[in-house]
Amino acid sequence: SVTCVATSCDRRHYAPKLWRTVRHAVRHRLFDLTASEAQIVAVHETMLPLLARGPIAPSVLSVLRNPVTPWRAARVPAEQNRDVFFVGRLDGDKGAHLLARAARRLGAKLKLIGDGPLASEIARICPSAEFLGWRSRDEIAALIGGARIVVSPTLNREPFGLVALEALMSGIPDIVARSS
Repeated sequence: SVTCVATSCDRRHYAPKLWRTVRHAVRHRLFDLTASEAQIVAVHETMLPLLARGPIAPSVLSVLRNPVTPWRAARVPAEQNRDVFFVGRLDGDKGAHLLARAARRLGAKLKLIGDGPLASEIARICPSAEFLGWRSRDEIAALIGGARIVVSPTLNREPFGLVALEALMSGIPDIVARSS
């Protein structure tokens, strides 16, 4: 709608939103998905109504879930551990800064696997937080052995919470946002 286009809601700047709007209009003119027989794949069932608003015919929508494997084959004895983990991109939409505030207030030992533009702000909010950077799956498996819980406080809709499932399948409880 005109109201939507006029609203500056992009996390970076208004220009990327305008670019996406124009790109969508051109794509819609050139490739009418309502008349196409192309299959559109979603990673989760709850995405189907959102895609159908596109408008994409429900008959061409299908779900192909992401394959998920646990970080560790053996269950992490989380009930014996104390560390709070965040795994992912340190950006505003992922909510790690909110977790940092909570960890500071609770005196919890926060460990962050990942990196991003909010790393310095998170360090300021929670000086005791341990920044582990991006790690391989094998490194995550070793580090996560000390986890009591994994927290995913995302502020936007997550179409598929991969980290949450990897943690649960490893025996680690999760706290996730309603939008996940």
